[in-house]
Formats: sequence, C-alpha cells, structure tokens
Amino acid sequence: MIYLIFTLDGLEEAFDSIIEDKADLWVNPNVLTELQTATLNSADITVNVLPEATEPSNEKSVVKALEHVEVLTGSTDILVEYV
Repeated sequence: MIYLIFTLDGLEEAFDSIIEDKADLWVNPNVLTELQTATLNSADITVNVLPEATEPSNEKSVVKALEHVEVLTGSTDILVEYV
C-alpha cells in the first residue's frame, strides 16, 4: 500500500493508518515536520518527497503526481488524498 498525501491536514488524518498499514508514503515537499519524519522513520515507513509540489485542488496536477508514483513504484495500490 502507498499513500500519496499533499497537505498537512491529509497527513494528520492518515498518519496512524500509514503506520498501521506499514505503507510507503509519498508526500508534497514541506508537509512533514521533523517529529513526523522521526516517528515514521522509527516505524520503518519509507518516506518519499515528490519532486515538485502538487496542488491538490488541481486534478491534472494530482494525476501527474499519481502517474509519477506509479511509474517509480510499479504499483497501482495507491491511496490518494483528494481535497
């Protein structure tokens, strides 16, 4: 399972589930705090930062980010934050 998160609110909502699912996380730049990063690292969660910020209200931007993650991971089992 992979979580694709764009906002701090989305991260906070999904945070416990990410850890419970032992999921990989793809996130917008500047969303994670140092404490969140440390917590995820200690839970052995793989954290990947998207190469550019994705505007979650822009469908084309979200699709582009999703396609990027699919290509790099080879997975289509991705939970995407929609706002």
